[in-house]
Amino acid sequence: MIQGHARRLTLWVGLWVLAGVGCGEEVLPVKLHLPEEEVDMRPCTWPESCSELAPRVRGAAATVLSAIPGELLRVSVSAEDPEGGPLTFSWTANTGIVGVAAQTGNTSEVPWTALSCVPAGVTPTIVATISNSRGFSIRVLQPVNWNGPVCGYTPCSARLEQPLLTLQADCTTDTPVFIPDGLTIDGTAHTLTAVDPAGGHFVGAIVRNRGATMHVRNLRVRAQGLVKDGPCDGGDDRLRGILLQGASGSVEDSEVLNIHRNQPADGNAEGTPRGCQEGHAIEVRSASGPVQVQLLRNFVSGYQKGGILVAGRVNATVNGNTVTGAGPVGHIAQNGVQLSDGATGQVTENEISGHSYTGSSDVAAGLLVAGGPYFGIALVQGAVVESNKLTANDVGIYLDQAEADGSGPATSTGIRVSGNTLRNNAVTNGYPYQAAIADLGGGNLIYSNTITGAGYNPATQPGATFDVDVVAGAPARVGFLTPPRVVAVGVCSGQVVVQSQDAKGNLSRPTATTFALTATGAAAAGLTFHTRADCTDSAIGAVELSSAEAASAFYFKVQQVGTVTLSVSNGSQSGTQGATVTGT
Repeated sequence: MIQGHARRLTLWVGLWVLAGVGCGEEVLPVKLHLPEEEVDMRPCTWPESCSELAPRVRGAAATVLSAIPGELLRVSVSAEDPEGGPLTFSWTANTGIVGVAAQTGNTSEVPWTALSCVPAGVTPTIVATISNSRGFSIRVLQPVNWNGPVCGYTPCSARLEQPLLTLQADCTTDTPVFIPDGLTIDGTAHTLTAVDPAGGHFVGAIVRNRGATMHVRNLRVRAQGLVKDGPCDGGDDRLRGILLQGASGSVEDSEVLNIHRNQPADGNAEGTPRGCQEGHAIEVRSASGPVQVQLLRNFVSGYQKGGILVAGRVNATVNGNTVTGAGPVGHIAQNGVQLSDGATGQVTENEISGHSYTGSSDVAAGLLVAGGPYFGIALVQGAVVESNKLTANDVGIYLDQAEADGSGPATSTGIRVSGNTLRNNAVTNGYPYQAAIADLGGGNLIYSNTITGAGYNPATQPGATFDVDVVAGAPARVGFLTPPRVVAVGVCSGQVVVQSQDAKGNLSRPTATTFALTATGAAAAGLTFHTRADCTDSAIGAVELSSAEAASAFYFKVQQVGTVTLSVSNGSQSGTQGATVTGT
């Protein structure tokens, strides 16, 4: 059973009970008495009193039902058969979604919800039809006080079989669609389209959670023709495609398209683009308790400000998504994926492209990490940004975290940026500033990334185009970016990555780039260093830390059991790391 915001109700107020049977020719009016109600039953023809043969409702209590969008009501009714026989129950409603009923003995319970709205002039009414083996039946009608908007379009049709809510057809809405707590909405590849209501504009998220958990899969969400004149919307009124607000859950295998609104313009039905900081395709936020969210294999494009935004106390897995920006535009600086305000998690194997701002005051980013006192929000710490493909973004990966004075964070944020492929073939930013990776200096680990294209080549526009741009102090040490290795005698080790760093751990390019490799300790005799992963190449005695990331990798092979200390030094900078050698 789904708990949370669902309300369990074994009660009836304003209940209408109707009975109908047919037999014989004599018509006998039958009345049942419930709290504060006396309701005529349909006439029945029978030589004896039909009221003695029809099922009877038990234990009715006076209660008022009310609901808001996405609230899951649980309505139950208990009845008895005059002859002690079994009863069957069927449930319907004149609007909203009736779920699969559960029956225990002669008590039946059913969930009901309306996701967004109810038609004008309709009082939601849940109907239970109770029948016995003789064919006699009564109907129990439960009205619901609706505290939500009136529909401008036919409500979305869905089948509710907890915990799954399955969309049955494409549909259109002019108000947000709320998913009841704990449910998974399966779009079955159907499209949910948001449009402006008559005389107004669409407000808020198109699809969002009602409670503490929501899952979305295989759903296509899009906005169509949204326009607004006047100030930008803020708070809950901001336009979003799919929103998880303070909720754990997931968004998987879905499409979110065209989440933007335009400024009305004479002679232009589509209007002109707005620069309001809203219009995220997928947004996850949590201001209080930590939540866990998975955003997997989604396709998002046509958004106004950003593709995927994760903010607050959220641990997110963002994997396998395709995030496509608008390309060079002058009305807004878009971001593809953003982690901010204390969010963390793993951003891996995504394809992020087309985020470029032609204006002269800002830059767009493929992947933005933002936090710190400068922005008045919490730092992002310990996130992993790995194996993503980023193309044609002003800044591919931007670690934009700062103290109040704009300097890098005093606290090391330890974000790992590795194995990403970053490419930009042109300079399109109007500032101008472009970098494959930019970091204000948070002691983050940046290594083993592949960077190509004139747009990230320092020689293209010196001082404006960068491969890796890190605010760092003077080179002070050699850092080992991989953990201590455990290796068997005579076997080539795992990869060891070293980097020239400042005292805080930021990559800092050294003046003397050749670093000698040495080994000491009980197992050092006969140890050799190599550049190939199988150690079949000739032994080396030094590495070059002259790359954009001031890093290099090597392997080693040891001939005897014991411990060894690996050293990397250029005379003024050095670093060491232990290794353990086991028997074969």
